[in-house]
Amino acid sequence: MTILGIDVSKWDGNWDANKAKQAGATFVFIKASQATFTDIQFLANWQKAKDAGLLRGAYHYLDYTKSGIDQANYFADLLKNDPGELPPIVDYELRRTDNNPSAALGFLRDFLDQLTKRSELFEDSIVKRPMIYTGPGFWVEYGDQTKSDYWIQFPLWNAHWTTSNSPLIPLPWTMWQFWQFTSKGPGQAFGSEGLSMDMNRFNGTLHELMEFAGIRIPIVNLNEK
Repeated sequence: MTILGIDVSKWDGNWDANKAKQAGATFVFIKASQATFTDIQFLANWQKAKDAGLLRGAYHYLDYTKSGIDQANYFADLLKNDPGELPPIVDYELRRTDNNPSAALGFLRDFLDQLTKRSELFEDSIVKRPMIYTGPGFWVEYGDQTKSDYWIQFPLWNAHWTTSNSPLIPLPWTMWQFWQFTSKGPGQAFGSEGLSMDMNRFNGTLHELMEFAGIRIPIVNLNEK
């Protein structure tokens, strides 16, 4: 069963969350911040998604202009009053101008360690760790492919644009939680002002997605009249 979702940012303009829901989206990842500034559409998009009944996950685009700790604190402060239903995400895809993967990985680890300490973001979720967004090609260059227990504690949102039935999975992960499978989805059908948009799948059933989000689904007794 394919559970479909999208991701949006300022580049989608005046996004219509109700259209996304009607088109079949169950969840949405929304850009919240980068460095220490907020995406100009985040607050509007966050509320629209909530009103439309979409499961929400906020993501931070990690760059190297501020420390990983400062970026994590900015992101956490932005979300602390409404962290959403899905875990917060760090978007790790930016190459450094000095092409120093070790330095980039240090930013990522500092970010994750600090964000994990911000426990108020996870009080209502069964997931106690942030997620990492990255792609297999980027992770080969800028990641750590050793079988590290550190990295696999964070669920993977895997960015691999392909027409294949399954994506490549970067080590040390052996499974993906979410998969961004294309950047060429029908944008306007899902409420974007752009012609195309990123499309995602959840690795599981709707019930499993709700469990992942920490949402209890009532058990219906079919014998009740």
